[in-house]
Amino acid sequence: MPDGLISNDPEIPIGKKRWRRSAMAIDEAKLQQLLGKMLGDAGAAMSIGLVILGDTLGLYKAMAAAGPLTSGDLAARTGTAPR
Repeated sequence: MPDGLISNDPEIPIGKKRWRRSAMAIDEAKLQQLLGKMLGDAGAAMSIGLVILGDTLGLYKAMAAAGPLTSGDLAARTGTAPR
């Protein structure tokens, strides 16, 4: 039987499995590091739509060609609303 299975237990019907539960120490620093990475990756995944939109509207090409622009100037160059 695989490790962790309790066998020959009369309380468990035939064909049912019951796994032992074991307590595991959690390294809080590693957990926080993992959660931070997951949150950062989720934020990056959610912002990709804005990057695609900016590329589709030509915002990045206009800024690259002209340098720093106000929102009004960028809107005028790309035919978009300055908001």
